[in-house]
Amino acid sequence: MTMSHTNRATLIRCPFIVIVAVVCGGGGFILGKSWENPASVRTRIRRSAISDAGRLLQDAEFSRITSKDGITQYLDDRAHEMLSIGLRALEKEGLDDLTEEEVKILQRFKSYRDRYDVLDDTGTEWGQESRNELIRFLEKVPWTGEDQARRTFEATYKGAIPHAAHPLNGIIWFGPNGMPPKLSGKVVLLDFWGIRCGPCLSSFPKLNELYDQYRHRGLEVIAIHAQRPRESKIRELFSQKGYDFPVGQGGAQLNQE
Repeated sequence: MTMSHTNRATLIRCPFIVIVAVVCGGGGFILGKSWENPASVRTRIRRSAISDAGRLLQDAEFSRITSKDGITQYLDDRAHEMLSIGLRALEKEGLDDLTEEEVKILQRFKSYRDRYDVLDDTGTEWGQESRNELIRFLEKVPWTGEDQARRTFEATYKGAIPHAAHPLNGIIWFGPNGMPPKLSGKVVLLDFWGIRCGPCLSSFPKLNELYDQYRHRGLEVIAIHAQRPRESKIRELFSQKGYDFPVGQGGAQLNQE
C-alpha cells in the first residue's frame, strides 16, 4: 500500500507543530491554555513570586529567632530576589494592581528591612540596581499600625539613658516554681488587674497571644493582681484558661509604691 500525498504532508508538518509548542512553552505561553495573553502571564508570575517571597521571608525571620546565622543571609537574598521578580511583572508602578494579601507581604518586607537593614548590606549576591529598585518601591508601601507605633516609640526613646526599673516587692508568684520571671534586658509589659474587672479579664487572651508571639524576641508580659483576694481564686482562673505569661499577686506594699 502506498502513502497518499496528504498523509505524507501531515507527517512532515507534525514535527514542526511539536517544535513550535515546545518553543512557545519555554517562552511562558502554554499551548494547552489557548495562548494565554501576556497580561495574564505577568499576573500569574507576580502572584506566584510574591507568595514565594513571603514564605522565604518567614523562614528568614525564623532563622534570626533561632540564631541560625549561616542560612539567614541566604534566605534574605532569596526572599528579596523573589520579591523583585514579582514586582517587575507589574504592568505599572504602584499598589493599585496588587491584592490585599500581596500588600500585606510587602508590608512585612518593609518592616523586616526597617528592623534589620537587610537591603543596606552591599554584600548581597544579587544586583545593586535590583536592590535599589526594591527599596524605592517599598517606600511607597504604607506602614502597618503596629510598625508605625514601634517607630514612634523608638524615635521618642532611642538614645535615652536606661535606668533600673522599680523592684516589684512583696509579690506572690504563681507558676511551677513560684519564682519571679527574669527581666534583665527585656521589654516588660506590666499589667495590673482585678479579678472582678471585666475589661481586665477580656484582655488576657490578647496578652497571651502577644506573649507567645514575641517572648522569644525579648518580650515579657506580667499580670499582677494589685490586691489580696484568696490565692485559690487566681490559681483556679489561670489553670482553667491556660495562660502562659507570669502572674503575681501584690498587696499593701505594692499599692503604696
